[in-house]
Formats: sequence, structure tokens, C-alpha cells
Amino acid sequence: MNNPTLHVYSRFIGFRAQDELHTRLQRFSGLLGRHKSDVIRYMLLNCLNAYEADKDAIAKIRQELY
Repeated sequence: MNNPTLHVYSRFIGFRAQDELHTRLQRFSGLLGRHKSDVIRYMLLNCLNAYEADKDAIAKIRQELY
């Protein structure tokens, strides 16, 4: 019998989202065959890895957020 790998996470992160974002995420997750939480975690980690140390990117993102 194959037991799936159990991931134990220590924190829960939640946020509100518009229906459009939820629908797009649900559709994209379905195309990937993964849970929404797995896809969000992957996307956030990739974004952090790409931009976390880039001061110009941080400044640009800050402007776009506000």
C-alpha cells in the first residue's frame, strides 16, 4: 500500500480574494492537477525567491500595491 507523503506545516495563511481570482486559481489548479494551497505556496515561494533581494523590484511592487 502506498502512503502519500504527509507534509506538516506550522502556520496557516489566509486572505480575502475577489471571485475572479478564486475562479482563475481554481481553474489553474485543476489544469495542474494540484490543490489550490499547493499552487499558491509554489507561486508565493517563487515570487519571494525572485524578488526578495531585488531593491528595484521591491520599490516597483510597493508602488503598484499602493
